[in-house]
Amino acid sequence: MGTIHNKGMKNLIWVLIIFLTAGEIYGQGLADALRFSTFNPGGTARTMGAGSAFGSLGGDFGAISINPATLATYRASEVVFTPSLHNNNTTSALFGTTGESDYSKSRLGLENLGVVFSYQPESDWTTSNLAIGLNKIANFNNSFTYSGNTIGSITERWTELARGFSPDVLEEFEAFPAFVSGAIFDFDEDNNYETDFSDNPDQSVSKQQLVEQSGSINEILIAWAGNLNNKFSVGVSLGLPFVSYNELSTYEELDPDNENDFFNSLEYTEFLTTSGTGFNLSAGFIYAPSPILRAGLSIKSPTWFFLTDDFDTNIAYSFTENGDNQLLSEASPAGTFKYRFNAPWIITGSLSSVYRLGSLQGFLSGDVEYKDYTSNSFNLSAYSSNPDDRVFGQELNRQIAQELQSTVSFRIGTELAYQKFRFRLGTQISQSAFRDAGSETDNAFTAGIGLREDRFFIDLAYVSSTASSGYIPYDLSDDSREQFVSNEARIGQIAATVGFKF
Repeated sequence: MGTIHNKGMKNLIWVLIIFLTAGEIYGQGLADALRFSTFNPGGTARTMGAGSAFGSLGGDFGAISINPATLATYRASEVVFTPSLHNNNTTSALFGTTGESDYSKSRLGLENLGVVFSYQPESDWTTSNLAIGLNKIANFNNSFTYSGNTIGSITERWTELARGFSPDVLEEFEAFPAFVSGAIFDFDEDNNYETDFSDNPDQSVSKQQLVEQSGSINEILIAWAGNLNNKFSVGVSLGLPFVSYNELSTYEELDPDNENDFFNSLEYTEFLTTSGTGFNLSAGFIYAPSPILRAGLSIKSPTWFFLTDDFDTNIAYSFTENGDNQLLSEASPAGTFKYRFNAPWIITGSLSSVYRLGSLQGFLSGDVEYKDYTSNSFNLSAYSSNPDDRVFGQELNRQIAQELQSTVSFRIGTELAYQKFRFRLGTQISQSAFRDAGSETDNAFTAGIGLREDRFFIDLAYVSSTASSGYIPYDLSDDSREQFVSNEARIGQIAATVGFKF
């Protein structure tokens, strides 16, 4: 994604699109369409260290998620597991202010766990291998904070949600808690709501927010692959991804200098959990026309997800009335919404060369991945009879087709082997999924080392990446009064794979 501050108005427009897709209480939008369809192959430290450019190589469990035919290169059974440490440092700036805020958080995780059973039949098939395990294919850890003084208040959104409705039928996740807590009120009882800022809508208000996002997609793999005459490798796999996404957002407005006669502070808390599972099918092949050259192709079907959102909100509002300070709060009920989501086809072409220079040997490999994000689709009426869900889902899918695009990603990696030691480098370049993003890319650089013994091996990898994104704390009908936050994330990940052959 592009930033608001550094990339100008063109990127501001497409950043805005991400967060203006949800209805009053819907959690689904373009951001979710990307979140649940952006897969990052890795799994093991060897695959990660070489830039995940393993689609025509194999001999590593992480490569099976890229091309199941890579499983055919195994000549021995093995078991592997990969713990990791993920650090995210994000610098955020609220548009219209000069300050920046930094937020850093580290988390431990499990990238990979798997076992390969290798069998060598006495026929033209030199191998017939089975793999069972999991690879992490998406990481959602991305927390940030910001603060600053800008014109406007979130109470404007709540009056828009409430306008035209009597208090007893207000939407129950924002408008009704805002009314009960005193953030909005209706003195004239005309269903046209006011706030403590109504008399001075252009008042500068101190704002701050902490958004904590966490979770991942872990894909269980069941794969088979075989090698024919040391020339052709073919493989198929069934993927069962499990989604776990959590977001806790705490938004605050303050009046430390008593510029408003009534308002003191407010705190709006949102909690969202998305969980579910899905399935996909993959098939691939690798052709080795010579001992030093290999070419591969893999096709991954759409991933069909079955998801559930669980969410709730809380508003606490402090104000002064008749000289007395009051604090009122109201929590929403617990909400649940079930729906389906389809991620697109993925096609990966791969080419690699194996080389030997005296006592040194290694490989140079490249992958090209094609994905059509315009084919992402939500089915919000799959478990609902509410016609509004169907209409909103159709509109969201139209917006996906209009605003997203097909992308091409490049992965390049190399490994150099000297005796028992391995040294790896790689890079990844991913095109933005947004049509209006121009030449924007997300880039990653990788490095790794490894040690190989007869029955034991260990690999270490480090991945450094950057990502730019935009965030809108709350949406309004008047775009000019919305708040814009630019985020620049620097992500570092360390992974260690331990494996045993048997």
